[in-house]
Amino acid sequence: MSKRPLGVTLVAVLTLLSSGALWCLFMVNCTLLVVGGPYGGASGDWLYTTIHYPTITVTLVFLVYSFFLSICMFTLTTKYVWYASILFWILLLSFFSSWAYTVWRNIGTSYNQNGSTTWEITYAWQYEAIMVTLLPFAYSIGCLTYFLKQKTMHYFNL
Repeated sequence: MSKRPLGVTLVAVLTLLSSGALWCLFMVNCTLLVVGGPYGGASGDWLYTTIHYPTITVTLVFLVYSFFLSICMFTLTTKYVWYASILFWILLLSFFSSWAYTVWRNIGTSYNQNGSTTWEITYAWQYEAIMVTLLPFAYSIGCLTYFLKQKTMHYFNL
């Protein structure tokens, strides 16, 4: 068995941290579900429903997957860990790209009581949207490019 590259250790730590970030996203979405959305009460905001309800289940699945994947990266050197890692980052990219489309399509759009929309700048929401939707892109693309290097593939017996 060859010595573990520093990059694999770094990716394993980042994957463990991403499971923590997914835990925070999961808890925020569950809390907003309980209190009735970002506006409180029994708001039937379709935008909130579109953005947050599907993410609760998917975030929980990604959370468990990334936690066990990071543990496997620390302990195993089989090709199955490499395949599971590639699959995780591809699924993460596809989920967050579809979710980012939903979020970014509605940035700055305000929904009135009568169902009409007006456009207004909401700075705080834009910063949160950048953090939640764009950071997984950078993480996934960076890890994918590192794991496709020959040295990393050789470490995982490929």
